[in-house]
Amino acid sequence: MPIPVARRRAEQMSHRVWVDVEPGAPRHVMSVLEHALIEQVSININYLDAGGTPTRREVEPMIFAFSGGRWLLVAWCRLRGAIRWFRFSRIHRATATRNPCAGHDIADIGEPPASARSVR
Repeated sequence: MPIPVARRRAEQMSHRVWVDVEPGAPRHVMSVLEHALIEQVSININYLDAGGTPTRREVEPMIFAFSGGRWLLVAWCRLRGAIRWFRFSRIHRATATRNPCAGHDIADIGEPPASARSVR
């Protein structure tokens, strides 16, 4: 079966586009994050902070954001009692709980940058 023209062109272009993006989370972690975001249940994560110190948090996922070449989980951190931004690349383990999220309003995150927009 021949490859459709659009797919062939996309494959040709893929070798001619460079993207400077930080590595994301492993697939098994991403699956948990995606599930928890959709189902609105909290997640236990093993995370390395900016100083490289391992920490364990229970967080309530609010949004995924892409900023500065990095994918981030924006979540309510039950340990800190506040919204925190977690780099995907620093999340080494994630386990979904059955604990429902408290329903924090996305507006509480603040205003997105002027250049940001929904992927819808």
